[in-house]
Amino acid sequence: MEYIIGIAVMLSLVIVFKSPLSHDMLKKWVYYTLFGKNRPQKDWFVLHDVSFYDGTKSVVIDHIIINTNGVHAIGMFGEHGVIQGGEFDKLWKVTTHYGKTSITMKNPVYQVNNQLLSLKQVLPYNVFVYGYVCFNEHVKIRVKSKTISVTSLRTLKKHIKRKRLTSKRLKPLEVRNIYDVLKDLRKKSYKHQNIVIENTPKKAHLKEL
Repeated sequence: MEYIIGIAVMLSLVIVFKSPLSHDMLKKWVYYTLFGKNRPQKDWFVLHDVSFYDGTKSVVIDHIIINTNGVHAIGMFGEHGVIQGGEFDKLWKVTTHYGKTSITMKNPVYQVNNQLLSLKQVLPYNVFVYGYVCFNEHVKIRVKSKTISVTSLRTLKKHIKRKRLTSKRLKPLEVRNIYDVLKDLRKKSYKHQNIVIENTPKKAHLKEL
């Protein structure tokens, strides 16, 4: 009897950890562990699931990090395998690591770029705003993008730290003020507005970021 119970428990654990919901929760836990805490003493602030109204539409950004290098908007994507595509392609190709199946996905650079344009409209200062397409599964990225960084969860932090070499540093007070403004945006209710995430190839990528 104990043997049967043990097998049942093991099967239950396998089902739970192999389920898409469990994988999503695990990735979120990893991300929140890495980036989820505000560290005021290091001028590092984080916001998750940020929704706001930019004057014409409602926008949702998965994660925003504010530090002395600027504002970093991160879009998370769950595809895994080999990611191939161009910065201005309409679709990207996703192939499993074993090369047995392949699918296409809409180019996420357009989505993140449109989110950056909306975010810049609500910021209190004219600051550097960086966008990241981040895959939270094991991926091999074969994409070149000059405007938006395409990375994985594993190397995301390195991409963020690398920006200190190219940007004018913000003062600690400016970092805190930007965080407070974005935090207050979430308190404002726009229930009459539908949440619309732009994910169609517009010419936003041609605008100066």
